[in-house]
Amino acid sequence: MTTKVLLDLDTGIDDALAICYVLGSPDLELIGITATFGNVSQAQSVSNALSILHLLGRDDIPVYPGASHPLVWSKSSPFEPSSAVKAIHGLFGLGKLMLPPSPRRADKLIAPKAINHLCRSYGRSLAIVATGPLTNIALALDQDPEALSHAGAISCMGGAFLVPGNVTSHAESNINNDPEAASQVFSGSWIAAWTHCHAGNQIPKVVGLDVTMKTTLTRRHTSCWSQLNETGQLLASMADFYIHAYQRNNPTMGGCALHDPLAAAIIDHPQLVDGPIAPISVILNGSQRARTLIGETTPASLADKSFQVALEVDSQKASQTIIGAINNCIMQCD
Repeated sequence: MTTKVLLDLDTGIDDALAICYVLGSPDLELIGITATFGNVSQAQSVSNALSILHLLGRDDIPVYPGASHPLVWSKSSPFEPSSAVKAIHGLFGLGKLMLPPSPRRADKLIAPKAINHLCRSYGRSLAIVATGPLTNIALALDQDPEALSHAGAISCMGGAFLVPGNVTSHAESNINNDPEAASQVFSGSWIAAWTHCHAGNQIPKVVGLDVTMKTTLTRRHTSCWSQLNETGQLLASMADFYIHAYQRNNPTMGGCALHDPLAAAIIDHPQLVDGPIAPISVILNGSQRARTLIGETTPASLADKSFQVALEVDSQKASQTIIGAINNCIMQCD
């Protein structure tokens, strides 16, 4: 039986690769995408998700428009990514890849309502993978605090727990883009409802830079994609832009990090990562704003505020698993 997956994306390059991973995994079924701001604006995130799905021949999968700015926002205009982010993901979020616009539009149902509806409709057979700011998830919790607890699994990409951040010395990009939303999700009452519903058998997971920076894609892999078909050539071009950006900032890494695909991969391969079960907090004020902290692991503190925080990863197996599924996705486009 396949697990149905809802991806909550800020559709940049690694988000696009997460789409490919889910579509290429025989154990997963992508049933929807909720698009938010982050690597790109919300409007661009929606457009990119639609275009990637069209490229992959999956115009049947709905895309739901989500948040256009963080929970705390004083500007009259939507969020726009910084020049530093554009240097990593490209001006429009997919490197230099310019895909034709999708022939269809986003769904009329907005992301928070879609999240809650799908959680209650599919229940334990649904997994949510959130790879952008957690704004859509926070808004969904505001509207229906218990719907999320009906899902079967949750994986969030975000945070830097025992390693430096990638925006500041302590802040990771997704958390930094909406610390208040992350704090609300990590400390919400929904976790107690989740614990009650799942009886401790399934813990929400968070994968941060501690593990994603050890899971890499190289030009050797993208060269193989280019030899598969035209879709592989396009995705390789996109990923090579990302690899080049990493070469500027992390010259010894040898490739780029597979942040978002790893968050998806632990849905059907949970053994790829390991780490403590603990509460997570987010600093909201001062010079360390957006820093993520692992809380105490005493029995009392674990009662209703716990996540599995991934601190260890089988790097080689994770990369092989992710790249294998993406290869499958590309070959399905022949």
